[in-house]
Amino acid sequence: MDAKKVFIMGITGYIGGSVAMKLKEAGYQVTGLVRKPEDIDRLDALGLEGVLGNIHDEPLLRACISHSDTVIHTAESADDAFAAGLLVDLLAGTCKTLRCDRCSFWLRIKQLLQC
Repeated sequence: MDAKKVFIMGITGYIGGSVAMKLKEAGYQVTGLVRKPEDIDRLDALGLEGVLGNIHDEPLLRACISHSDTVIHTAESADDAFAAGLLVDLLAGTCKTLRCDRCSFWLRIKQLLQC
């Protein structure tokens, strides 16, 4: 059976990085969004995959979400209305799980993603 794929926004932060390592240790395939090219090498050294981009890049996020089973959002942009709305729109109807440690819109997402 293939490993579950998890996409983490905020993977270079304390919370996102800690979650990523725990998931990797549990056998998950973990990919994270990074803003700096050097972070890709740092994640690679840890056995994680990095994708260069930002939280406002809709085509990139759509591709990352489509290749993941679960999406975890721990990035500081959680109170960014555009980013929050974009995530809701990209996940609507996918039956994929979003976990967000800073998001106040969790209940709205849970309602939108009922499958």
